[in-house]
Amino acid sequence: MSLAIRYTPAVATPGGKAPRQAKVRRTISLRWVLLGIITALVGLYLILPTLLVIPMSLSDSTSLGRLTGGWTLKWYQELFEDKDWAEAAGVSLQVGLLSTITSTVLGTAATFGLFK
Repeated sequence: MSLAIRYTPAVATPGGKAPRQAKVRRTISLRWVLLGIITALVGLYLILPTLLVIPMSLSDSTSLGRLTGGWTLKWYQELFEDKDWAEAAGVSLQVGLLSTITSTVLGTAATFGLFK
């Protein structure tokens, strides 16, 4: 099964005449459509937790998961004022940065290795 996309690019003709239209037919196979759908679902799966956690972190509710009440930065203030929480956040940031750098270097090396 495939989907057809048609377009007509301009093709130059000899003698400097006006370009003629050439009919080209391109098809998109079902596997590319499925790949696009799966990619979108994986992206949504990865982004959805962030879209839920950020509003909860800005809520002034005392229990997790409730979005009642107003919006505040109280939890972020407590994070930076409490020494233990600030230290834990710093360690998490260091681990995140190191893993990002390591995976970028290894991924780039693997790409060059597979390309050659």
